[in-house]
Amino acid sequence: MNVLKLILITLFLAKTFVASAQIQECEACGSQAAWRFSLPEFGHEPWHGNNAFLDSVLSENNYSPTEEKILYRIPVKFHVHRDNAGEGGVSDTEIKEYMNYLNYYHSTNASGIRFYLQDEIDFVDKTKYQKVGYISQTLKVTRMNNHSGSVNVHLVGSLAVYRFGKATKSFFGVYNHLTDGIIVRQRSATATVTHEIGHFLGLKHPHKYYKKGKSKQEPVSRTRSRGGKLLCETNGDKLADTPAEPDLSNYTNQNCEYIGGLRDNWGDLYSPNTNNIMSYGKYRECRNHFTKGQKAVMLYTASKNKNAKGWSTDEPDSENYEFDAFEPDNTAGMATEIFFNTPQIHTFHKIYQGKHDDDIDDTQDFVLFNLKSEGKQTVVITISKGTMAMSDIEYSVYKGDKKLISKQVKSGMSSTTELELTKGTYTVGIEDKKPKDRLTDYKIDIKTR
Repeated sequence: MNVLKLILITLFLAKTFVASAQIQECEACGSQAAWRFSLPEFGHEPWHGNNAFLDSVLSENNYSPTEEKILYRIPVKFHVHRDNAGEGGVSDTEIKEYMNYLNYYHSTNASGIRFYLQDEIDFVDKTKYQKVGYISQTLKVTRMNNHSGSVNVHLVGSLAVYRFGKATKSFFGVYNHLTDGIIVRQRSATATVTHEIGHFLGLKHPHKYYKKGKSKQEPVSRTRSRGGKLLCETNGDKLADTPAEPDLSNYTNQNCEYIGGLRDNWGDLYSPNTNNIMSYGKYRECRNHFTKGQKAVMLYTASKNKNAKGWSTDEPDSENYEFDAFEPDNTAGMATEIFFNTPQIHTFHKIYQGKHDDDIDDTQDFVLFNLKSEGKQTVVITISKGTMAMSDIEYSVYKGDKKLISKQVKSGMSSTTELELTKGTYTVGIEDKKPKDRLTDYKIDIKTR
């Protein structure tokens, strides 16, 4: 290889390295601060130096921390990376857990946003993409099989900077601004998916630029200003209600307490909130909170997304996307437990696909129940109309992979099945046989006698 060609290749790789670093928001393991890159500023957000703008966003959306109105329902598409033989990856049960925690954090913070599963899981069976290079492969992986209208989340075995095949710097997750794609290392902390989707919805780390000078670092003081603008609204994450903080990776303990004793560039002691979902506390389980400003940013970002009309609950027929509290439950591995003498009402809803004309139907639910007593018991399963229109339904009862019985229920009718069963776990699969153009539901009740 001649010298000129070698120089050109070296320059290209260096440019690629820097570009990749600048378009990603990452969540690193341990204290790998050297590998956390800052994003370039492409312009000022409407709340730059004017956080009152965010108050107006909340006001326009009739925000209330106690009486939440759901404003957006956003589908999430999971891409599970496995080896060439289809081995490895995460289970349906684990994906259900990701979704449950995602909605839990948004529900407890009354964010006005909820998430539902975008139909089937996408499996990527290529061993070389189980271990993803943070610099070399993130852009390519987050472009793979991207699904329109959704937040695309890739679940991989590891996410790291590799040198000679060995991971030297590891990360929990990353969001790529160019592709709007997310990569999350399998079996990360419960808040990691929520953290990365926070980046997708416009949030930055509260410690952004904390190692920079006074021109970029956010000060502890909420009254310190420059040029007539508050620095807490122009520096760092530009949100006045997220206290200034350093990278908390090495400065929090198991009790979620700050133990840093660090000062900002003006000499003031940091006093951060260690529970912010967008922070880097060492113990990720501490993270459970969004501030009002952060919620406003997410609502504003969702409203400006090209899919905003498909997500918004204020659009005509938006109720057709109203998923029930038991989802995701569209595979046996995601089955929701139903308790005896405690009826559940489930919906069959529409799933947004980037265009309303391309919508598909949620047509499959699973519930499970447990028999814990020895000997045979009579189990009574009843399927009936819920609170709205009901479609034609077929339901089947399984023990493991073995189907015990299958029955059909016509629209608006009811069906009761009695089975003599022994101790064990059973699943009931309920399928919508004739999807309608509107939201439908059914009630399921299971008793023993």
